[in-house]
Amino acid sequence: MGLVLGRDTGAAQRIALRKGPLLFEQHSPRLEGERWGAVHYAFEVPQNRLDDAVGHMRRKGVEVYGPVNLDWMDAISYYFYDPDANLIEWWSRRDQ
Repeated sequence: MGLVLGRDTGAAQRIALRKGPLLFEQHSPRLEGERWGAVHYAFEVPQNRLDDAVGHMRRKGVEVYGPVNLDWMDAISYYFYDPDANLIEWWSRRDQ
């Protein structure tokens, strides 16, 4: 389930509720029984900056998962865990 805000302003933000496991949950730094309650943040990154952003994280030693094709919104995304074990997603529309 999702809610999109600000679509008419060109700066839309999406809030989504999901029941079930997250992508790449098996790589979470949290123990299996302690993963409930971890947060997934998704940030839109301009398509022309996505590869550089992912490369920067990898050079810093962060394990980045993806790319994942999001056919339902014609986008591509990458995932990684922050130091607090929140799943971070960087995504970009293919049509930009």
